[in-house]
Amino acid sequence: MRSVFITTISIMALTSCATVSVIPSTAAVETNISEAQSGLRTASDLFETIATSRGWISEQRGLFDLAKVLMDGEEDTDANYYKSYAEFIGADMRAAAEISVTVMTDAEDAADALSLMSHETEIFLSTGASQGVQRADLVAFERALVQAQQTRRSFASAITAAHIDHEASVNAALAGFDIEIDRARQLADQLAKQYSNRIADRAVS
Repeated sequence: MRSVFITTISIMALTSCATVSVIPSTAAVETNISEAQSGLRTASDLFETIATSRGWISEQRGLFDLAKVLMDGEEDTDANYYKSYAEFIGADMRAAAEISVTVMTDAEDAADALSLMSHETEIFLSTGASQGVQRADLVAFERALVQAQQTRRSFASAITAAHIDHEASVNAALAGFDIEIDRARQLADQLAKQYSNRIADRAVS
């Protein structure tokens, strides 16, 4: 099952990269984006897409949507906006064994999605293109890293709600996710350093 998920997100990332490559350069603020940069940004965006659809993080509500509810009294028909991950999976209503499997699977899948993002970033950093790291690269990666940390807290809350903190399989899956988060933190530092160096070089040139 896990191998299927890895294959799926890899295909999604490759497909998205192909889509990005055909966008006219005049449609983008930053031009001449390398294939490696495209892979980094696509994988970063993909983590957010997966995390939101799987309920790991709450979907972000736009200001216009909030205004319609708060000022116009429109009914909020999307329950997922404010639903926590624990509520999303029914942590306080389903059997502990079921919740254990759900959290374990989600933690493994989150680690795989974050690993893909880190892998694409490592490819980017290993190429000469990394000398041209742009703010959009750094923002995309750091946003996904924050979302990964939010996801980790969501898993911890669900574990507490379901009283399954003693489950070895769940803890092992979370440990694997923690490793990927630490890996991503280190890569974020490298990206930030490359970006700072680029800005400093531009200032003196």
